[in-house]
Amino acid sequence: MTRRPDPELSVLICTWNRAALLRDCLESLLAQDLPAERYEVLVIDDGSTDGTAEVAAAADRPGGPAVRHLLQPHAGQPAARNRGLAEARGRIVHYLDDDELAPPDLLRRVLAELDADPSLAGVGGPYRDRGGSLPTCRRCSLADAGLSKDRDRRHLADRLLGGNMAVRAEVFRQVGGFDPDLAGRGDDTEWFHRARGRRFLFDPELWVWHRRDQMGPAGLVRHGFVQGTAIPLSCVRQGRPYRPKPKRIPRYLLHAVRHRCAKGLWLAARDLGCLVGWLRMRRSVAASRA
Repeated sequence: MTRRPDPELSVLICTWNRAALLRDCLESLLAQDLPAERYEVLVIDDGSTDGTAEVAAAADRPGGPAVRHLLQPHAGQPAARNRGLAEARGRIVHYLDDDELAPPDLLRRVLAELDADPSLAGVGGPYRDRGGSLPTCRRCSLADAGLSKDRDRRHLADRLLGGNMAVRAEVFRQVGGFDPDLAGRGDDTEWFHRARGRRFLFDPELWVWHRRDQMGPAGLVRHGFVQGTAIPLSCVRQGRPYRPKPKRIPRYLLHAVRHRCAKGLWLAARDLGCLVGWLRMRRSVAASRA
């Protein structure tokens, strides 16, 4: 079989047992208005036991971009991100999450931004809430938990959102990959800490849909808690002290009840996870000194 020429852009999707979400994400990537030979899609399968492999295989269609399925033993998102990075053939690496949908012009816009300004190390944009059964108040959104203050203006940023960022492959070669110990949350934040001094552009036009329609209250709480457990270690790896703020938990819960806002529930679960992660980290340090 004749090997396809190397694409300009590699889209990396790390996934674990979410075949239905992955299918829709891949369909949005197959519908891009960028010529198929200019990009590839890598599905990094972190040990799934559902139909993920079949979904990825079905997306590799004649006339479309190359879609590759990379299976590894379950090791967490940072390890999956690193596996995809090692296999990517594009000069630009674009990370997307499996619960996102890309508008048809996203990849073309990404390439245009980076080609127009060679000094940029990477570009990215915001998440837009796809909705679902979880209500939020007017002030809150479940789409993203960071960059909310500046998400409506184009600007140079210290970091981008981990689920919607395109970075030149040469920058990853210089900085290195993601910390596999930060498997809950914070691996992207820690990576941008190591990449500081480089120019990253946040552009609100480079948005993606972030789906929440598949998640109920229990899943939302679990998601927030798991992410929270990794935040203390991520801060330490960045050289920043960390102290949990458990006093915020009742305030978040009150907000959730008073305003019927799922974001308050997510934040309470996240801060509880931060407390648990901090206690685990302290025990680990004490044990290593004993």
